[in-house]
Amino acid sequence: MRIKFFVFLLVSVFVLPAFAAETMQSGSGSLPKPAMEFKSWQVGRGSVGSDINNIVHTSFITSTETECRFTASVGYKGGNLPQGSVSPIDPDTVVWSIVDPNGGMALADDSLKDNWSGSHPSKLSSTTLFNVIGKLTVPEYNENTSCTATDANRAQRTPTHRGNTKLAFKIKFTAQTEAGQTVSEVLPLKQYDIDQVRQEYVDLNRMIPSRVDSKWASQDTYDFGHYQVMLNAGLYNYHQRWVDKINELERKKLPDLAVSDFTLNSGYRNPHHNYHHAGSTGFSSHMYGHALDVNGRDVDGTGGADQSKMVTAAYAAGARFSGKYSNKTHVHADWARPDWKAFSNTPGARAGDPPSFSLPPQGTDQPVTAASAPPASVTGDCGTHTISASQAANHASVNFACGGHTYYACQTPATSEVNRHSYQTLPCGSHSGYRCTTTSSHTQTTTCPSDTNGQSCSYGSYYACSPHTHAYPELPADPPPPPPPPTTVSCVRRACTIAVSTPGEHRVQCDAGHTYMSCNTGSYNLHRTRTCRRSACRQTWQRCTSRAPSCLAYSDGSCWAE
Repeated sequence: MRIKFFVFLLVSVFVLPAFAAETMQSGSGSLPKPAMEFKSWQVGRGSVGSDINNIVHTSFITSTETECRFTASVGYKGGNLPQGSVSPIDPDTVVWSIVDPNGGMALADDSLKDNWSGSHPSKLSSTTLFNVIGKLTVPEYNENTSCTATDANRAQRTPTHRGNTKLAFKIKFTAQTEAGQTVSEVLPLKQYDIDQVRQEYVDLNRMIPSRVDSKWASQDTYDFGHYQVMLNAGLYNYHQRWVDKINELERKKLPDLAVSDFTLNSGYRNPHHNYHHAGSTGFSSHMYGHALDVNGRDVDGTGGADQSKMVTAAYAAGARFSGKYSNKTHVHADWARPDWKAFSNTPGARAGDPPSFSLPPQGTDQPVTAASAPPASVTGDCGTHTISASQAANHASVNFACGGHTYYACQTPATSEVNRHSYQTLPCGSHSGYRCTTTSSHTQTTTCPSDTNGQSCSYGSYYACSPHTHAYPELPADPPPPPPPPTTVSCVRRACTIAVSTPGEHRVQCDAGHTYMSCNTGSYNLHRTRTCRRSACRQTWQRCTSRAPSCLAYSDGSCWAE
């Protein structure tokens, strides 16, 4: 069995080109075979794709950690084809299959279901679509993995989540024409780099960022994950604003610091790295490009790692939260939305349960064939009329859309009944279904009760079918911001008791080029300008630089100083 599978894979690698439609046709007939193509598809949590040569359209993330749902449609290529120009598809011969599942992905038992919609295939119409829905099973990812290099060698790291596997599989459509020819089309689907990172958010049941939130990281300073792709919600701008505030608050008489003067400890971390290497769980804002860890350093010029002053500057720069860690050298600051804690812990913020795909209504046009003459009259299915055979369809038993009830076509239900049996998004908005099969769980109820302390629940109202908890307000876990810096500080001369606005306020520049403390009486007297009191002399001097000047009017050759 292993040998056969290896041969099949070997053939598929060389015969089936990646990311291109494959058409394998055989048989013969008086009419040529029609060209077919995949018109659209949707896989897992991805958007609808239609360009088979675009890696964004053919990439995907799974529905859940262990399941990948999908739907696809194949139609006649080139729009409307003239009747009789090619041999049309026989819808009874259509077969769907999964080819080359990657990373252990396997087709779930009896999961493929198909139909055709629009005009009948024999009419060669652009509205004809052959449709399929199904699901693949995906193994749980292995948490027991580790990084093979240090943070300093980020570019050399190999992603360890799911063994660095980009999940992939192919959907194959095969059918026979009415002339007995084989037509086959293959849709190759494979994750590209950004979706490989986004898959981690699915696997860890975390809020999934959109593709447009991602960017190529290359050697980006702020990437501390395992990939060449990261999320960056403005980390450089956050960092620059932080440094600008440090300069404004602490560097008034010192040269400004630059972003490069600070050592970055951490920035963006993909979920696997955040959980299993950084040891951070929950909804860390590092996983969404909102947080920075920067090593503490001297910012006021007096020495030491001024972590507290860096925290103050981070708040001044608009950070939601900032703090220093007693056993760490760095300061954490993040610029997530103000209600990040409450937002990230609500059910809607998590990955949630993706909607299931459904087939479109089955086509009703019948192929043009000779029909036997109907009997003159029959009894309708409703059992209340005798009708002609041509009216039989009007009295047939008809299923409601939900498939659980029937009515007779001659007794078409009111619009309200049809709506009750239609498939739609239910009032709770968390999933879809048929109204006729739902219960009061889809009816909005009153507020949840207060707790034993009389606190009101944080949910205003809820649906029983919607996942929720009776959550009650809690004190914020984040520490309050530090008090604003004092308006006065102590002079750098410890003996001075005068309050000053800056530590060096009493430091004075001497005319001779050196400095002295004006709050020191001895130093001040040495630098006080003295003047000879003899009116004819009036020379000046300072004791710190020279002796009194000579004045010949005095017998000792000196002046009398003031």
